[in-house]
Amino acid sequence: MSSILRMTEAPASELIPADGTSAGNPMERVSELFDSEQHSGFAGSWYCSQGQITVEDYPFDEVCFITEGKVGITDLASGEEEIFTAGQAFICRKGSKLQWTIYQNCRKFYVGIPAN
Repeated sequence: MSSILRMTEAPASELIPADGTSAGNPMERVSELFDSEQHSGFAGSWYCSQGQITVEDYPFDEVCFITEGKVGITDLASGEEEIFTAGQAFICRKGSKLQWTIYQNCRKFYVGIPAN
């Protein structure tokens, strides 16, 4: 097994309804590309069509890098929305209550870091 893993984008096929749908009909595809043997982190890619998803209790810290599309992330505790487009990165904190508004079909790479 190589020490270098190429990250490829999740295809926009074999889509399923997005977990936490709160508006519209977002369809998603997750491709987990790496999960450490010690469960200290994981990485993958995600595709989602337009719509809105609410995550009541973010399950882990997540570093996101948008490769395509436009997404708004609203912190439901403060009401503040940040807009991200291709080439931009951000972090979602474990325990946050967030609303994802997918304005344009979106692709991202992510790294999840479970908190102890």
